Amino acid sequence: MAEPLPDAPAPMPNAAGQQMASFPLGGIDADGRWDFATGNRSVREVIWGLLATRPGERPGQPRFGVGLHGYLHLPNTETTRALIRENITLNIARYEPRIRVNELIVEADAANPAQINIRILYRLLGSDALESLDFALNAR
Repeated sequence: MAEPLPDAPAPMPNAAGQQMASFPLGGIDADGRWDFATGNRSVREVIWGLLATRPGERPGQPRFGVGLHGYLHLPNTETTRALIRENITLNIARYEPRIRVNELIVEADAANPAQINIRILYRLLGSDALESLDFALNAR
């Protein structure tokens, strides 16, 4: 296994004990090192990765990923939204141990019946600051 870069932030283990690093990398920093995301930026990148990755897509981690793409052609019903909510909850609990989710809102958009609005309200462990990640999924 390769040695970590000097002065690079140490990746945190996830619930399965695997080391986590945020991807995509931000490029090369001023010192010529990989620019790894840290703090809330890293958490947001991991969550986006979870949402966009289809289960089974990541080698060696068949349960990793929410696979929001799979919900695109389903009707915007309470059942679909409950499935999305459950899948996000399970994946964040399993793969992002650096946060506690305060609230996960998955609801139909009042103005656009085909749109599902998703809001994740969370706190980084050891922080009182409430963070949010908001996005919309345009189903059928």
